[in-house]
Amino acid sequence: MSTKLNDTITSSYIEHLKFFKPENSPIEILVYVEDDIDISFWDSILNNACHDNRYFFNIQVIKSHDKSVFGKSYLLSQERLHIYGPYLWACVDSDYDNILDNGSFHNTMNNPYIIGTIAYSIENYKCHPQNIKQCIKTFTLSTCNRLDVDGFINFFSCAIYELFTIHLTSEYLKDGIYGIGPFSNDINKLTYSNVYTTKWLKILKDRVSNFKSYINEHHNEHKKVLGLLNNNSINKDNVYLFIQGHALMSFLVKNIVFVCKKLISSRISDLKKNNSEGDVKKYIKQVYRNQTDHERVRQIIDDTNNLEICYVYEQVKQKILKALPQDI
Repeated sequence: MSTKLNDTITSSYIEHLKFFKPENSPIEILVYVEDDIDISFWDSILNNACHDNRYFFNIQVIKSHDKSVFGKSYLLSQERLHIYGPYLWACVDSDYDNILDNGSFHNTMNNPYIIGTIAYSIENYKCHPQNIKQCIKTFTLSTCNRLDVDGFINFFSCAIYELFTIHLTSEYLKDGIYGIGPFSNDINKLTYSNVYTTKWLKILKDRVSNFKSYINEHHNEHKKVLGLLNNNSINKDNVYLFIQGHALMSFLVKNIVFVCKKLISSRISDLKKNNSEGDVKKYIKQVYRNQTDHERVRQIIDDTNNLEICYVYEQVKQKILKALPQDI
């Protein structure tokens, strides 16, 4: 397919290509994504949701005048919405657009051929507790784990809920009082320790109290945001899936590194006790692979394709199945 045509390609155009292919060829569905790094994620999601080999998902970054155009804003711009249909989809991060009814793409996300992540972004899928457990094992080369990952992420999710509702109220009002930057910075202050639960609750309680007058002033809007969260089945236990993915990833990478360093140090100490300097060097090389600890952990999480375990995957799957061409 010539990239020079990407500016004018429509679902109907892709549909008619089947008349130029062998009779039993898979039905092609062209899928535009936001960035090259999203291709692997959506390839896994789409092909796991649809095992039918009658379909072929051709996943690309959109081209305009032979140049890649990245980003959700371009994909979902009003002048482009007419191109989508059963044979041409856009797969994007949902961000807050499924939640906030004043979001610029809120109505667009209801388009049957715009497939969103439901969770805030791709990163939220990858940060599922099961993937974090595997990350710790892969990074440390050990089955030993001093961190109750399920409990840690659940406590984090519950602890930040109230602060998140304040942030979302600010996003709803678009007033810039408590945007993604400050909210992400507050999350990043939460660091694992033996008494992290007590420390976090104090930090977050103090931060919430700073917005007491703000919430009183915008009581009705805050109440509406709470209703929107409830309508989308977002609660304390799962809210970590709906915060900004980059913020969640940064928070987890920092804390995983902290925990893993202790496991790695313990392993090195054991090797040294056995006078195995050669084994120490080999172990360190295998662990880090010429990367910093943060780079290594981030890479392991990024590389995961264990995505179906995230409960919102089922919602995405159902939308994918409904969007498939039905006239074959």
